[in-house]
Amino acid sequence: MSSVIFIDRPHFQALNYYEASIKKGNKAVRQDYIQLLVKLKRYERAEELLISFTTEDMADLRDQLQRAHFFKTLADIQGLMNVPNKRLITLRLAKDLLEKLSLRVRRENPDLSADLNLLLVGIFNDLSDIAIASGDFVTGVQLVQQTQSLVADADRVAALLRQARIRVLQSDTGEAFRLVKEIQKVQPDNSDALCLAGDVALRRKDFDMASSTYRQLLRTFPDDFANIFRIIPLLNRIGYLHYAKAYLDEHKGRGLEKQNSISFACCAGMYYRYTGDLRRAVEKFLPATKVPETALMATQALVELICNWDLEVVGSFNLPSTLKGEDGLDMCSTLLKDLPHSTDVSAGVLRHLPILAFGTSTDVAILLSELEPLELNLDISPAHGLALVSALLLSGHKERAVAVLRRYEKSAWNFQHADYLERMWLLLAEQLDINNRGDEVSQLIFRTMEFNKSGYIVNMYEAFHCGAQNFPKAAECFRRAFEATGYRDFTSGERLAWAQLNANRPMEVIEVLDMLERKTTVLGGMGGDAGTRDAGSKTAIVMASVQTMRSQALGQLMLRPDERGTSRTEGTARRQSRT
Repeated sequence: MSSVIFIDRPHFQALNYYEASIKKGNKAVRQDYIQLLVKLKRYERAEELLISFTTEDMADLRDQLQRAHFFKTLADIQGLMNVPNKRLITLRLAKDLLEKLSLRVRRENPDLSADLNLLLVGIFNDLSDIAIASGDFVTGVQLVQQTQSLVADADRVAALLRQARIRVLQSDTGEAFRLVKEIQKVQPDNSDALCLAGDVALRRKDFDMASSTYRQLLRTFPDDFANIFRIIPLLNRIGYLHYAKAYLDEHKGRGLEKQNSISFACCAGMYYRYTGDLRRAVEKFLPATKVPETALMATQALVELICNWDLEVVGSFNLPSTLKGEDGLDMCSTLLKDLPHSTDVSAGVLRHLPILAFGTSTDVAILLSELEPLELNLDISPAHGLALVSALLLSGHKERAVAVLRRYEKSAWNFQHADYLERMWLLLAEQLDINNRGDEVSQLIFRTMEFNKSGYIVNMYEAFHCGAQNFPKAAECFRRAFEATGYRDFTSGERLAWAQLNANRPMEVIEVLDMLERKTTVLGGMGGDAGTRDAGSKTAIVMASVQTMRSQALGQLMLRPDERGTSRTEGTARRQSRT
């Protein structure tokens, strides 16, 4: 649904003034007018004006350089308009123009070299980002390498950091580590380089080294909130979330929370998200959605929480999306309406998530018609691929969904697309016939757990796969899933108790049942009673299941000595007493 932008009187007068000035040929107001149009989200008018500016006859060298600036601004606006093909064409036009001008600038006016090089670096970086998003890491690296000859030595670190990030995404950890060490020789206190060193270790599956490096970042750069916000999910993946808790506890006492309230709250919200304390997570994220610096990441996290992203897989019959009603759609629509525009793919796909989680069959059909053209595109991003697959499965098109999932079956794991790839591997495993393709199913589930030891979804799938074949292993997976929700999720807790019961561990069953009675709920969306799937019958469901399992566990305690052919000794009495 399109939103109407209301313009106050001062802005309305400014628009009229700039329009009149442009018609009179006043070139001095062009940049100010474009900035105002972007601020008011009048992207179409800004695009129209910039195209007209770039088609004017310009013979002077400075005017030609100004034309290149217009091309760059036009590409940025086309990114906000979500027209990637037009943006790519514009960037290439700007690059070709600047490369033609570089020789003239060196010969006729060397003073313009700095401006030209700075503009060219920005265009190379944008083209590199586009190449990386499409999976073309080789081109991405080549474009970044071209920027190194255009910047001074002091600015080379930024180019090296970009190269190192691409190498990590490319799984070239050796080259990435070399680049990190080169950066640290020049800037030993560079927090981005330290964060990348942790990423390299994680990609090498050296989780102890990765966790200690991330911990060093938390201690050495406690106010680098952008990197801290990013590494908290990674700490959760490898089972070291308690490092984030230690960081938050330590810096609450030092006043960091008050000095940087919104940024610090975002990091705290991310921690609470992964401990299952969804109410506190929402409390932390909500104010951050109103602040420009944190709006994008806080809104994305909040929408994912509302849509139960961490606990459900849309289109799955093992972990189905059970959320219904308009409340979730309304809440997400309110948040997404003010979402800052971004060229990031995941931010664009975020707008589909509420429809997939809460939408009616009609809503999903409309979304599928929008996504269907991507089905023929072999190079779509994993984020778009997951949205397309979910819509196909919800619409009953299993064969088409499997065909799309097969494209990502052999994709290499990387930080950028990890969440989307892992979900698609699990969805593909779910669609395969486990009796005839058991090895393939096992391999897909194993791949999801390579870099995600503590996630709720992957552990639930692994436990389902173990099934009746290995109750102790299934119990361990259900335990990790239960722990991932802060022991609040009834579904994983109940299945843990049943697995322990089938593994003949009655004492462990009784411990789990105690937790189920004390603190669980049927998680869904916002958490707490407001997020239950069936709040009215929650207590009855929990108590009925708990009583059934408790009776069976007590029966096991009574029967176990007799089954071994022994009498009811004093040890049996002690076990009964403990029970």
